[in-house]
Amino acid sequence: MAGEAKSIDFLVGTATIMLGAQADLRDFRPESHSIGLVKNVKLMAEASYIELTQGLRNSVVHSIKTGEPVRASSEVYEFNASNWAYALGFNGYNVNQTELETTVTAAVASSPSGTATFTVADTAGYVIGDYVMVQVGYDDTVIPRKLVTGTTGSTMVFDAPIKNVDIPVGAKIRRCLVVPVGRKSEQPFLAAKIVGTVADGREIAIEIPKLRITKGFDLTFQTSDYANMGFEYTVYDQVPSDPQYLRFKNEFDGASAAVYTTH
Repeated sequence: MAGEAKSIDFLVGTATIMLGAQADLRDFRPESHSIGLVKNVKLMAEASYIELTQGLRNSVVHSIKTGEPVRASSEVYEFNASNWAYALGFNGYNVNQTELETTVTAAVASSPSGTATFTVADTAGYVIGDYVMVQVGYDDTVIPRKLVTGTTGSTMVFDAPIKNVDIPVGAKIRRCLVVPVGRKSEQPFLAAKIVGTVADGREIAIEIPKLRITKGFDLTFQTSDYANMGFEYTVYDQVPSDPQYLRFKNEFDGASAAVYTTH
């Protein structure tokens, strides 16, 4: 009958996006490279042509493909330092650390001059140069500082005093990561592997050997719905110095991405 389907290969489903170094593309695994919950994952290619016309009616008689830019996008829902680094165009695969927490054991009274030296329960695992957040109670009195020379087994010295705040016994000090927004260093190239499960339960795998995330950082606090970061991926053609260049040139005619499917 008219409009009858030929199969059940309809595209609706979920996907996992894995990001990392270009050289490691073929070894990406969800447990170590996934950026977590994503929705509306898209991979698009748009060919462009120059057309040759003839006659008074400018009839098209020939055309040459001049380009086929590949683009990708997704909505990313997990807000963490790694994904924020990716959203800003930098690598996030090495942005991680073991969580550390200690507590203040000697209260410090509020003063205009403040103090940078605190007695704590334990400094095991902390090193000079670590950034920490001092949290007083359960409100928004959260003070970022950096550890400097003077850290010992029960003492922490910060790079600046904490002024005009009472620091009670039990105040928490947590090691934290810092994500610079608007930094000026050069963005690295990344690679991506996308595995999507479609309506019939089968998987599609996509390899993108060279890309940058050129849009996506959006840190929004809202109560109407779950916020997400709209990642936009710019996909690049490889050059001979890229790790996957020869494989994509020889096996996929120099393609910008490869889609593996059993459909």
